[in-house]
Amino acid sequence: MRWDAFSRRDWLTIAGAGSLAAMPGLCSLAHSEEGSPAAKVTIPTVEKVRGSDPKLWKLVDLINDHRRRNALASIPLSPRMSVVAMFHARDLAHKKPHEKFGSLHSWSEGNARWKGGPFKAADKATWDTMWDKPKEIAAYPGSGYEVAAAQCKDLEQVLAAWLVSPAHSSVILNRGIWEKKKWQALGAAFEEGFACAWFGEEKDQG
Repeated sequence: MRWDAFSRRDWLTIAGAGSLAAMPGLCSLAHSEEGSPAAKVTIPTVEKVRGSDPKLWKLVDLINDHRRRNALASIPLSPRMSVVAMFHARDLAHKKPHEKFGSLHSWSEGNARWKGGPFKAADKATWDTMWDKPKEIAAYPGSGYEVAAAQCKDLEQVLAAWLVSPAHSSVILNRGIWEKKKWQALGAAFEEGFACAWFGEEKDQG
């Protein structure tokens, strides 16, 4: 199902209009939903992702631990989604497109790997800014759905912030409008206080 099947009210409910307001004692949140040809990106294997910095895979394990505690299946670690998460976390940390566009789901402009610009929950014309990033960057065979956070001190704080937010927790636990989604791919990264987790319904072709 494409996101344009949802109403504007649905969008504002789940995405919080890309709010950057900090939650007391936690970190700032933003969450998602569902250019020119990207510069070539080498896609690592699962083993290479696992053998890299834990900031590129540990959040996937924390999310899956929480899903298992809620009687849900783990989501396979996706190298392609891991690449997308890494690029976005670094883009937010260093280029700061969220400061220009007001949403953590925005991407910086002028990069050969992706089409930059804003993501606005209330503006249907900007939704592909998120959905298409896995295709643009990593040749993933489907759309991408992101949850993001800023101003976090560590991965445990990231997950805690997402879990106390009904909108974010619903993505992670397939609740509400996410109930029928069958997550088959998950990648996550953490960079200088920014965390991005990307979910997809298609299996990573590896």
